This record gives sequence, C-alpha cells and structure tokens, in this order.
Amino acid sequence: MRRLENSLRFDWVFRLRPDMAWLNPVLPIHSFSPDRAYVPQPNFWPVNDQAALVPRAYMEVWFDAVADYFECSTEAWFPHGVGSPDCLLWRRLQTAISAGLLPRPQQYDFDTVIVREGDEGARCDSLTKTRNSACQLVTAFGTLGEADDELCVDAFNAWLQHSCTARFGAISAEDFERSAEHRESMERRKQRGGELWWKDEMRRIAEQREEPRQPPSTPVFAPDQNWYPLVISEKGSAGVNAGYVMQGFAVSDRLIDEVTGAVRCAARTIGEVGGGAGGGAGADCHLLMHQAMQLMHQAGARERTCIPACSQEEKEQLDQEIAALAPQIARN
Repeated sequence: MRRLENSLRFDWVFRLRPDMAWLNPVLPIHSFSPDRAYVPQPNFWPVNDQAALVPRAYMEVWFDAVADYFECSTEAWFPHGVGSPDCLLWRRLQTAISAGLLPRPQQYDFDTVIVREGDEGARCDSLTKTRNSACQLVTAFGTLGEADDELCVDAFNAWLQHSCTARFGAISAEDFERSAEHRESMERRKQRGGELWWKDEMRRIAEQREEPRQPPSTPVFAPDQNWYPLVISEKGSAGVNAGYVMQGFAVSDRLIDEVTGAVRCAARTIGEVGGGAGGGAGADCHLLMHQAMQLMHQAGARERTCIPACSQEEKEQLDQEIAALAPQIARN
C-alpha cells in the first residue's frame, strides 16, 4: 500500500514466511550484490523456500513460481519423497537459469527459525547446515588443523540452537525425518562435552594456529597463483534417499585465506561471549563471513541437484565447468 501511495519503486524484494523469527540481523542491503538473488542454506531440499532476497529485476521470474502450482501438478514435478513447494520452486529456478533469465542464486545464512506454535516454542533443531560451505572448505584444505567438517558445522548449529532455545523455547521437530540423525549427533556431542560443548569447540577453532594448507589435489589451473578444484557433495535432507546436491568450486589461495579468517573470527566471538552478529565484533565477523561467501559464490559452478543420485555424466560436466572457472575469475 505504501508503494501505491508514494509511487515508490524498490530495488529489492524480500520474501519471508510469516511464522519465522530472526536469531541474527541481516546485513545492510548495500552489502548484497544486485546481480543475484539470495536463498538460505539448503537445510530444506532441494532448495530452502522459507526466505529469499531478490533484486527487482528478477522479481517476476522468482515469484511467479506460484503459477506453476496450477500448471505442473504432476508426479514428474513432485518426485516421491520430495516436498512439493521446495521442488516446484527449484524446478522453476533451474528452468529460468538454463534460459538465461536468472543468475545462479547465492546461499546466505539468514539465521531464521519457524515459531509457528506460538508460546510453545520454536523448531530450533531444524537449524542445520549453518556455515556449511565455509566449514567444508577450511577442513578440505586443513587450514584449521585437524578440524572436522561435521564437527565444525555441528558447533555452529548448536550455537544457533542454543540462542533459539533461550529466546523462544524449543519444541521437538520429530516429524522431520531429516532431523533424526542430526539430533542423535548433537546428543552425542552433549554427552561428551556438556550442554555448552560448542563453545569449547569454537574456542579450539579460534586458537588453532594457521596451518600450511593440505590441498585434496594438486593445483591445476591458472599459473599466476594456485587454483584447486573442490566438490562438495551432500545428501538431500527431505525424505529417505531423496537425492544429492553437488557444488563445484575453483578455489584460489586468496579464497582459502578469506574463508579461514572468517571462520576463525566467528569462532572467536562465539567462543568468548556466545554471541551472534548483533553488534561489535560479532557484526564485524558476520560481515567477514558474508564477504567470504560472496567470493566463494563467484568461484562456484552451477549446483547439481540430482534425484536420486548424480550420474557420471553430470559429474564430468561439473568437472569441466570448474576447470573453466579459474581463468574467468582471474580475468575479473
């Protein structure tokens, strides 16, 4: 209504479910690149449809996905074991990307949670995949010593879940099949290290001295600096054997340093005060992480979301795209 009264035209459109609550503030809008949309980390599969920050130029392509409900309600669009809204949005986005109507969206940690049940609490144990790409990169190259990628991600998850429970109270998310394995993993961590085990893990990450990187493969790209191929492959989390997501990156020395610094900064702040990104050092670290993820996105190939699993041909295509990325990034 305000737009109609004042003839305002907004540069960005933000979509958020009305039953979501914020655990950390979003960064200022000028820190986001207007050449892409932003979606949450894929803790809902194949794409998280709970939030989206979309430049106006791509608004119609993105939000007209609802029309597909009335045109594409077939089993081909909703494979067994995959949530219909999530899969429908993913299909719409993949079609638009292939047609050149939409650039590849970037994943962003919005740090939101469903508080649908009012006074009963929030679905805190649905907070998974937090800082996932960053943790996988630093552990793949060993820049934080013997850090384990699952432990790193679990520690960030536990920090957010602790904050969520303290603010809203937690309810069980047992109806989510994908949560069972995650809950068991968290329970084991608590038994070994106590309720706040994640703070100790964050301190350990922050205190790790910088290690010489141990690349998973020899450098294969541009001669001006070392470039390494990195593929992150994950099981989809919406139902049993729903599928896999493969993300490919052309990783430079600079990118490894940026992400390592951001993870260390975030871990130090959380380990010291248990805080989020609300202000002070926490906000600075949140911005560092965001900037590092912008670089990682630029170094990434188009994701492969495969039902039920990625074929050899899809893996080879991803390898070819990664190999073509390094010289493009170097030129830019």
